[in-house]
Amino acid sequence: MKTHGCSKLPSRSRTCPSFLSGFTLIELLVVIAIIALLLGILLPGLRSAKQAAESVVCRAHEKGIGSGLNQYSASWDQWIPGPSTSGAKPSSIGNYDPMSPYQNVDWMSPMLGDDLGLPADPLERLLQLLNNKLRCPSNRVKNDYVFPSEIPGVRPEEISYASYSAVLGFHMYSSGGNGSGSTNMGDKRVVTDWEIYNRVQISRGYEPKITKVGTPSSKVFVVEGARFYDESRGVSFNNLPYQDEGGNFMIQGPVYRRNGDPYLLSRTDLADPTTWKLTDAARRLAYRHNQRINVVFFDGHCETLDMLDSLRPSYYFPRGTYVTSMGALLMQAPHSGEGYIQ
Repeated sequence: MKTHGCSKLPSRSRTCPSFLSGFTLIELLVVIAIIALLLGILLPGLRSAKQAAESVVCRAHEKGIGSGLNQYSASWDQWIPGPSTSGAKPSSIGNYDPMSPYQNVDWMSPMLGDDLGLPADPLERLLQLLNNKLRCPSNRVKNDYVFPSEIPGVRPEEISYASYSAVLGFHMYSSGGNGSGSTNMGDKRVVTDWEIYNRVQISRGYEPKITKVGTPSSKVFVVEGARFYDESRGVSFNNLPYQDEGGNFMIQGPVYRRNGDPYLLSRTDLADPTTWKLTDAARRLAYRHNQRINVVFFDGHCETLDMLDSLRPSYYFPRGTYVTSMGALLMQAPHSGEGYIQ
């Protein structure tokens, strides 16, 4: 006889079967589906929050750059740190080592070297600048190769793709002002006579000073992204061949189309900006923050621009620069044309 499912045994030895409850297969599938749904809802928000946090860190870097620029310029008669203050045209230097880590367009070291505590050794300083001190947390790109040859003591994959570049147009002298090549100004060597193949001409009398750029709050000093990008090989740390065109520390900006620059667009209709899209390379290398790009202006303030906002020619050239008809064709701006930049 059984009582309530238990065998009728002496009380101390009486046993009852254990009824263990568990999930059925259908219940497990429902739970998994709910978890997957929650992850699908939460992950984009978490990813967006992470990107927003990284953008905040990046903007903090740029605010430091803006502050450093104004401190530097206040100490040095409004000069902009760059070729006129920290380097020289390589062809003008005897015994120039083509694969030295020195860059004649290094604006970072003279402006921020003391504040960042950078080492004196040029290679260590380069690695500190690009890998640590001034690396945007959204920039996870490493150099794939070095052109034209290896830099002694470092592999290309040890060098992060540069997070920030100064805008090259503000660092040059006006066309026809001082002859050609480089010239001496006291103890400084400077690059002179800059024209982009007669397409964009810097106004006569311009020199790289904050007081000469135009309205500081509407001119971009530093932009995200750097040269050099090769679709077949990836990104390169390139030291010598393109020093006069910005090297790894300066770039002409999103508005000017040029091989090796990261601001690449795909355009279904050239006349219709609504059909313009960022390429994967542009998103990875420049527009890193939810397809937007951080820039710092000469007055020190930062902005986060979408693609079309970033394509304003006036951001990237000094006031009075003349854009030729050929130059206008190369501008990525929706409404650019031949004429003077204000």
